[in-house]
Amino acid sequence: MQTENTNPINITQLFIALHTTRQEAATRLEGKNLSKILIDANKQSTQFIADLISELSNYGDAVASTADRNNPYQILWINNLDKIEHLDEASSSNLFAEMELLLKNEYHLTLKGELDLPESLAQILTKQNETISN
Repeated sequence: MQTENTNPINITQLFIALHTTRQEAATRLEGKNLSKILIDANKQSTQFIADLISELSNYGDAVASTADRNNPYQILWINNLDKIEHLDEASSSNLFAEMELLLKNEYHLTLKGELDLPESLAQILTKQNETISN
């Protein structure tokens, strides 16, 4: 996992941030003739965020809303923000595909068994991982 703090709250917030960025990418790239892929990704992330927010509520109302955005997924997106308007369809497709690989890798790193995740969070992340891997 890319984040240094691996407690369940930070992990949950990390994936909320990843999927929020995924939604932004899907919305910003949608006009690049990738509509079906991006619409599906946006819908997935909307549901994933809802599931993660519900999980986050299990940790109480006083949870600070913070997420480490210093990870390869976020960095790739930030580094390409100023180029998006000028990307052709192939470049947009490549960018989104690279982002999807980084997202899958983040799930893999989190779920590979080295972290002691609460069962409910592990189930959510496993289901999400299976969905994006298909």
